[in-house]
Amino acid sequence: MFAHMNKIASTLSLFGIIAAGGCFAERNKSLEVMNKGVELGRQKLYDSAIKELKQAVVIDPTNAAAYYNMGVVYKDEKHWADAASAFNDAVKYDGDNPALHYELGAVLLEDKKVTEAKGEFEKALKLDPKLYKVHFRLGLALQSEEKWKEADAEYRKAIEANPRFLPAYIKLGNLYLDNDYDKEA
Repeated sequence: MFAHMNKIASTLSLFGIIAAGGCFAERNKSLEVMNKGVELGRQKLYDSAIKELKQAVVIDPTNAAAYYNMGVVYKDEKHWADAASAFNDAVKYDGDNPALHYELGAVLLEDKKVTEAKGEFEKALKLDPKLYKVHFRLGLALQSEEKWKEADAEYRKAIEANPRFLPAYIKLGNLYLDNDYDKEA
């Protein structure tokens, strides 16, 4: 899981370095400490990772990448409320990043906060309507509310955006089977 997340984190880290332009010692120190936290997270040393990431945001409270990585660590530990808080802070400082809205929505959905999760997925899709995993997760949220037609539409959008994304086919087929649409399934 960290491999996928670190691609986003690397992009956020790079953005932070560019934004700082090497001019701000606090920003650079925050990024250095954050990178230590990311490495500790890769090693599954979660308590130490959180400690470093918290220190990174003390040094630079606007470091969206540090909040993001903190969210990833909490997510790996299945601490949904803490993950949501961290991702929410990341969104505060980089609200135009659809990946942050997706991650916030995903942990809110895990924490059974369906309405809030849907709101974050919708924000992500406004920023980039072709994000197949966001459509898929929005479909899951809608299905949990028994909004079958809306869930169907989101699973189809996920498939359209990425025809190789098998989980969307499976959920769509199960949706049809559960609602007695055997031919469609």
